[in-house]
Amino acid sequence: MNEKPPFDEHAECRHPAMCMVYMVDLADFAEERLPDTILVHLTSPLAALLVQVDDLCSRKNDTYSGGSKDPWSNYRSAEDLGLSTLDSAMMRFVEKVNRVKAIYSGRSVDRVGEPIRETLLDAAAIALIAVAIMDEARG
Repeated sequence: MNEKPPFDEHAECRHPAMCMVYMVDLADFAEERLPDTILVHLTSPLAALLVQVDDLCSRKNDTYSGGSKDPWSNYRSAEDLGLSTLDSAMMRFVEKVNRVKAIYSGRSVDRVGEPIRETLLDAAAIALIAVAIMDEARG
């Protein structure tokens, strides 16, 4: 039952080097009329990078959340120290920006083995997490 839907390799792609297939699992959202997966043809460099950001965020969340079903549990843990969940996300974002600035300017040497590209993707993920936390707070 885990068959992938057909992929039209001849579909128009404005940036062939950046086109990829991304399977979206709708198990949590699906109604009977929706398929188990949706085929999304990413045709822009930004869309492909967003998939990479999502993948990086998912992999890191598995480690940081301690297996919690709450994707922001590691950010919410700041509440134990009197900080808001959004404050926690903003602090982590600033840390990533400071790391990029220090390495990019040559003031610091990378001592943790995280390429600057991954740090930038991580900063993008944290920025999007902050937006999600803000949206969640608005209800």
